[in-house]
Amino acid sequence: MEYKKFQIIEYKGIKGPLDVDISKNRLIPLVGINECGKTTILKAIFCFDYINDNAYGGTHLERLENLYSSDSGEQPRICAFIKTNKEEFVNIIANFKEDSSKINVTEETYQKIQELEDFGEIIITRDLLSKTYSANIIDFLNETVQNTICKEIIRSELPYILYSDDFNDRPASTITISKQEKTEWLEIYERVFENAGHNLYDVVEEKNEEKRSTIIDNVVLKLNNNLTKTWNKFKLGSLFSKMKISLKIDVEKKKIFVKIIEEKNGQNYHFKIDDRSKGFIWYYNFTMKLMYNPKYVGKEDRTIFLLDEPGSYLHANAQDNLCKKLMEISQKNGIVIYCTHSHHMLNPEYVSLNNIMIVQKEKKNLITLKKATELNTDVTKNHAFQPIYEALQLPFYNNLSKEDLVIAVEGIYDKYAIELFSDLDDNMKIFPSTSCEDIIKNIPYFILYNIKYIIVWDNDKAGRDSKDKARDIFGDEEAKKFKTLHNKNGKDRRMEEMFENDDINSIKEKLKLPKESSYETVLSTLYYSKQKNKAKDWVSEDTKNNFEILIKIINKTLTENYN
Repeated sequence: MEYKKFQIIEYKGIKGPLDVDISKNRLIPLVGINECGKTTILKAIFCFDYINDNAYGGTHLERLENLYSSDSGEQPRICAFIKTNKEEFVNIIANFKEDSSKINVTEETYQKIQELEDFGEIIITRDLLSKTYSANIIDFLNETVQNTICKEIIRSELPYILYSDDFNDRPASTITISKQEKTEWLEIYERVFENAGHNLYDVVEEKNEEKRSTIIDNVVLKLNNNLTKTWNKFKLGSLFSKMKISLKIDVEKKKIFVKIIEEKNGQNYHFKIDDRSKGFIWYYNFTMKLMYNPKYVGKEDRTIFLLDEPGSYLHANAQDNLCKKLMEISQKNGIVIYCTHSHHMLNPEYVSLNNIMIVQKEKKNLITLKKATELNTDVTKNHAFQPIYEALQLPFYNNLSKEDLVIAVEGIYDKYAIELFSDLDDNMKIFPSTSCEDIIKNIPYFILYNIKYIIVWDNDKAGRDSKDKARDIFGDEEAKKFKTLHNKNGKDRRMEEMFENDDINSIKEKLKLPKESSYETVLSTLYYSKQKNKAKDWVSEDTKNNFEILIKIINKTLTENYN
């Protein structure tokens, strides 16, 4: 079983229903200014899994009422749409039938469930006030039975939902050992001991001090080996390879003491976790929860990572690197949903524009969630990334360096095509507008911010008309930077016509896309595919030659205007 979508209703500032669809995208940034509701969305999803109820002191389940819409009469709740099938579900009920210690499933109930029609998903709803569950396909059962069955599905069949708050997550250096009052970090270190083949509570009760110390040393050795492997996988640098974890258990006080040991010039230095850099604390926090989450059901590649402002303490280059890491984690370890108000965490090389969601507060301060590509902007939309920069309240043009050479094109798919099939210099940036007309609106900003630029329009009537209009507005000198694609045997040529010899259909086959897939679908799928580096090998010499001619035009124009 796996999560497909979460639906939030009447949770804090969310009236809803507000949908967070994770069925197609594994890396989903939530973008918006402070206090717009990004964290509220993450916490609502976190509320779904009862295993998380005590995390962060249970604050995500407090003060649930929607202060801005208190008269709705609806209960705060969250629904999870879960991919499964009838056979999987019947097997779970059969387990209850064999073990009646949790609930008694009668033969009549079992028979009724077996007679259900085939289904591909179930919807489990959690009432956040009563903290109970119900499911659409078994709504004929009483509330207690539904709740028990749903909790078992969540516990044993569905992946971990991990929430990490960059501002409030402070890993514990001292952990109280108590079976009655378990904290998140106690459960994590229970898993640490379990992973090394030991039971934490048995170790605490061990009377032989030498044996207890030996076991703890073995646990620490395995823990550090696992951390080193993980940190190396994330390529976090040599500093992390010199860091080790130290564990001490005070049997009398029932406490675990965690310290960081840093090796420097052949000598060990001992620190509390809070004494290390915020960057180290973030990665320690994240990797410990990743490896030793209290709920492991053998589905690590479907873990839901909810990250609140990840890397907020990191500088710009480090945030760029973290953005890449999150992309890699989303490919291998699970679904990553993260809040950010930093454009460095939205590097288009790693994050698809189609995946970015804008969080806003609209009338009556109610929180909404919309795709960046579908959002109306405050002014006329001048470029593909404008909604994101408006949501972040950042001036887009300020983020272009004076060293950059900007090639402005008509749309996002022109950008994909040029970057996939051309050899661009590192300082060349493709700037996608939203149409041939809208390119003209960007030219004053390029001039104002002293940005080196050229324009490339399609060589069709609309493109040529826009080029002529721009020349009339900005004059002949500026018009030296205005170009169109080279024509096709004297005929019009748009960017999609740069592809010859049925190359687009060949790419569809390589990507295993349906034959009816559009040009736009092919380009965007390839651009964010692991196979994008093979793009040039998948097209004919004629297509390669078309893009080589385009790059020659670009280079010649840049040289003539910015020598």
